Amino acid sequence: MLDSPGGDFIHGIELFSNGSFVIFGQYCIMPENDTCSLEIGDSITLTSAYVGENWGGMFLASGLFSSEGVEWYWAVDLATSSWPEQGELSVNAQDEILFSFVHSGSLVYANDEYTTEGYNVVTVGADSGFLQIFSIQTPTLSFEFNTKCVSKSGDVAILFSFINPIQISETIELTSYGGSDVGLVIFSSTGDLKSVEQIGGVGYDWPNQCQFDENEELIISLQFTEEIEIEGEIFTSLGQSDSLLLKFNQDENVIAHASLSGSCSVSIADIEPISSGSTLIIGHYSGNLTYNDVTIDDFDGDEYLHNGFIGELDSNFEWLWISPLENTGEILSVQMELSVNEAPIVGFVYTDFFEIQNFLNYSRGDFDFVLWQYASDMDYDGISDVLDNCHRVPNVNQTDYDEDGIGDHCDLDLDGDGILNEFDACGSNLTNLTSDKGWYSSTTTDNDADGCRDIGQEDDDDDNDGIIDVYDVCPKASQGWVSTPQNDADRDGCSDTDTDEDGYVDQMDNCPLEYNPSQADFEGDGLGDGCDGDDDGDGVGDEEDRCPSDSFTWYSNQSTDHDNDGCNDTVLDNDDDDDGVLDLFDFCAKGIIGLLSDDFDFDGCHDQLEDFDDDNDGISDENDSCPQGLLDWISSSTTDFDSDGCQDLTEDDDDDNDEVLDLNDVCTFTKIGEIVDIEGCSNWQKDDDGDGVNNADDLCPSTISGIRVAENGCPDLILLDETSNEAGEESNLLAMILFSLSILVIIVALILYLRNTKPQP
Repeated sequence: MLDSPGGDFIHGIELFSNGSFVIFGQYCIMPENDTCSLEIGDSITLTSAYVGENWGGMFLASGLFSSEGVEWYWAVDLATSSWPEQGELSVNAQDEILFSFVHSGSLVYANDEYTTEGYNVVTVGADSGFLQIFSIQTPTLSFEFNTKCVSKSGDVAILFSFINPIQISETIELTSYGGSDVGLVIFSSTGDLKSVEQIGGVGYDWPNQCQFDENEELIISLQFTEEIEIEGEIFTSLGQSDSLLLKFNQDENVIAHASLSGSCSVSIADIEPISSGSTLIIGHYSGNLTYNDVTIDDFDGDEYLHNGFIGELDSNFEWLWISPLENTGEILSVQMELSVNEAPIVGFVYTDFFEIQNFLNYSRGDFDFVLWQYASDMDYDGISDVLDNCHRVPNVNQTDYDEDGIGDHCDLDLDGDGILNEFDACGSNLTNLTSDKGWYSSTTTDNDADGCRDIGQEDDDDDNDGIIDVYDVCPKASQGWVSTPQNDADRDGCSDTDTDEDGYVDQMDNCPLEYNPSQADFEGDGLGDGCDGDDDGDGVGDEEDRCPSDSFTWYSNQSTDHDNDGCNDTVLDNDDDDDGVLDLFDFCAKGIIGLLSDDFDFDGCHDQLEDFDDDNDGISDENDSCPQGLLDWISSSTTDFDSDGCQDLTEDDDDDNDEVLDLNDVCTFTKIGEIVDIEGCSNWQKDDDGDGVNNADDLCPSTISGIRVAENGCPDLILLDETSNEAGEESNLLAMILFSLSILVIIVALILYLRNTKPQP
């Protein structure tokens, strides 16, 4: 029992040669509190050096199952300073433990601290003692897909995808060709760097799996999205992504390859080499699946849902067979292991239902998990496919005339002379095999390549010209030539006139001076392809023609083949102007030819000659103060207030273009063109006397505070006039009262005066 208060996760379980096991996992993920430890059995407790962090800690633990339970031997905490990703575990032939993870920071193992920065493979002994660490370090983690595998001798192969430049050593740096590429780094068992390989094309490429076979030859699988070249052969993806398998010898050279194509995508989940030299493959695909000349239809009818498959490659990496796992929902292959008799045990998850050899199974919930031991008898001859020397053709007696491991009933070359049965005049009769064996057809042993050995009694016409050897003056003449009255008048077995010795007399030879036995003439112009400098007759010479045999129904000119590469623009050419930008995304699809630079925003238009908005922000270059500024944004009133082509948030330090930097600008969004003061504010934005009328409209800019003003900022005259009238009326009333009182006083005084004055005698 392993238990902690946080989340616990197992990355892998592997067995040692003595039957004990080792577990690699993670514990105390997102714990409930800062106190978290892992209890292993009754006696072991682990606490991470970074306890309390969301990522918890990693651990290794070893023990042995018995009838009484588990006896735990040891456990070690692996503390990392940040969240580790993509953990894997394996045990090599020497019972050494190798665990890998992606991490940047410090790793504490057994109280010793190590610095990791990238993809790391740590090797420890079966007793948990630290041995060494392999690291591929990069400042920017780019290992979105990675895996590793270990050979019997202890070599470690690391597969990873990368986009950014990645430093493998002091002298080796890898840079991707297009999108992501695949890196292959091999370390020796002592930690020395043995080799570095880069595999990639113009699109996105990433690895799936790798394994070493019994001969310590490395087999890897990868996916690619567009086009990839391997050993001079170009593979083109037919759908979203195809799969490619490569075999490397011990000198790290590619010695064999095989591909799987589909109408949508193909992914290889696991690889298992077997003792016969063949390789078992499992994976899943969406849409249709194509191998050799066989197409397996999409069972569920939905190109976005996956079907599983299992298949076998022979020792030459030729597909022997592929068997689909048919289902109506989703099915994803997970892993494959071999049983004692090398029958594959396959694990996969699925939805809805699936069918295997008439066995139906329905999922109970969303995804269900199934283990399936593949021990089928596909040809129903009573011999399981693992042991059957003919998987798809009944061969009960397992007869094998040439003893090459391929049964006679499915052997395309029954006598093993290198000549296929359909072309073999000696050794293609399954019921009466009497041909010589133990020899191989070559120009010295089988001049006419008819499968009949020249030495002895098998072949009486070594050059197959129709003239028996005993009468043939030229018994080993050029192949393909047959004596006729027109080319061999004396019937002596020698061509009368054939300058280039290709089997055609000069007057009938479409290339009389060039060896051209097929007389192929693609465009039918009477000039054989062997001496025709333009096989498809499109006007572009074969050396410059990227589609040298596409069609002879068109001619290259400015309108049909803009970049003059020999590929019809409307049919085969997805980059008409050869500027590195696909027509689908090219705003100047028929622009300047061969443009690979001077295109800042990658829109396919030359910055100086075609593109008037280099950074595609909506502001033409002539009005753009940052003509090659940030990409992936559009100028608007919210992102670029002054429409100068500089993003306000990151590029523009004067958003309203008033010559006052935003750092000192009190009014950062002044209307464009308004005159501002040293604070960056215009008269339309200021009100010095605080009367509610901005300075630009205020005719009385210094009005005393508290005075009511009109819209022009001056005191309201109507209000003042009304106040003056009211005061005048009150003054007139007072004057009348005073006047009346004065008259009254005068009258009273007059009366008193007259009353007190006596008349004179």
